[in-house]
Amino acid sequence: MKKFSLILVAFLVFFANIASSQNFGTASYRSSFSKALKHMKNEEYRFAYSIFQNLYNDNPGNSNLEFHMGVCLMDQKYDKDEALIWLNKANNNYDNYYKANCRESAAPLTTLYYTGLCYIYEAEYDKAKQYLQDFIDRADVKKEPILVRRAKEKLDICDNIYSITPPNLDSLLELDIRVRKDEEYYAKINDALEIINLDHVHALKILNPILEMDPNN
Repeated sequence: MKKFSLILVAFLVFFANIASSQNFGTASYRSSFSKALKHMKNEEYRFAYSIFQNLYNDNPGNSNLEFHMGVCLMDQKYDKDEALIWLNKANNNYDNYYKANCRESAAPLTTLYYTGLCYIYEAEYDKAKQYLQDFIDRADVKKEPILVRRAKEKLDICDNIYSITPPNLDSLLELDIRVRKDEEYYAKINDALEIINLDHVHALKILNPILEMDPNN
């Protein structure tokens, strides 16, 4: 009887561990992954990263998690070194036919785009061009028209980096410039502020000409 009780306890512990497991494919994994995506949608990257990190502890080597952790770190930190660690891991296993859900273990092709973007922030433009061009070559422009267009814009920036270099404000201030602050002026600023968290480089391309016109802003 005692032996039977021990076996029963062992089985109960085993099945309890399965029920609470966050292994890939389980209901708990899918629920946590979906919750993390909601945090990302709300730009709550710190909370999303924490969930993805916990999932990764149970699922090391999952490239989908590596990609999402890298993107979360991109938006949390100015320094992109840590984000690049995870994105470069994800780059070892990406899928052109990624279905954008928690059932994927491979990363999406967009991991190449975000890796290129990180290298731009790190001023490593040759590496950035390599990843951006790879993304453009492999992406389906019909499915990813916006990102393909942005990747091409980023390639142009790498070749013409002055386009995102802030103007010399001291020399501009000496000119005592007067600017007409009309609806178009404020609309451009709003456009930049709306995307600044998602794409700092594109925001700079909008803001730099405004600074040249209005260095007192």
